[in-house]
Amino acid sequence: MGPTSGGRKRPRFLRSHFLVDARFQVTWVAGVVGIAVALLVVLGGLYLNTLSEQRRLMGVNSLCVGGAAGENQAEDREFDAQLTSRLEEEDARSTLQLALAAAALVILLAAVAVRLTFHVAGPARAVSLMLRHMAEGDPDPVRHLRKGDQFGFLVVEVLRLHRWMRRQFEGDAELLEEAAGALEDRPGHGSDLARRLRERAAVQRKRFPERQ
Repeated sequence: MGPTSGGRKRPRFLRSHFLVDARFQVTWVAGVVGIAVALLVVLGGLYLNTLSEQRRLMGVNSLCVGGAAGENQAEDREFDAQLTSRLEEEDARSTLQLALAAAALVILLAAVAVRLTFHVAGPARAVSLMLRHMAEGDPDPVRHLRKGDQFGFLVVEVLRLHRWMRRQFEGDAELLEEAAGALEDRPGHGSDLARRLRERAAVQRKRFPERQ
């Protein structure tokens, strides 16, 4: 993983277990978490509205009972006040517990999303590094994937491309050397052209040397 903005590198632990491509991962994790938060807010609003409706109905029921009895005794009003207070405390406790559970769920979802995107972005970064090393003539451009990484077939295809390019470059180098051998005995500029062909053949072979 390359340096981040400002020339600083992320800690090795983060690069090895969480953030292999921060921009890609943060974008997708933010989207997933944002959707989850929106759903939880909507569901929480419906829950609070249900609690409010229940308290309202209980208040109406108390008024109806009092009216039917024709009495508004002090002890009945005190009992209703205590019951209402107790219900409000239980509702507040339940709301707090649900809020904490929702926060824990969001954190867990974010952690899972980071790991999932890690196993998606990791192979893409590995393939990118393999192609870069191939362009630089690395004889062994293999970058092994981590356990759990997805899209392992991309590495297989890159290695197949690497083998094909090696055969092509070796074939071109052999052809250039044969042409150089045919031109060496010719008068004039033949020897100079043969030298240039051999130099080009050497460059072709260096592009994909045999593994040590």
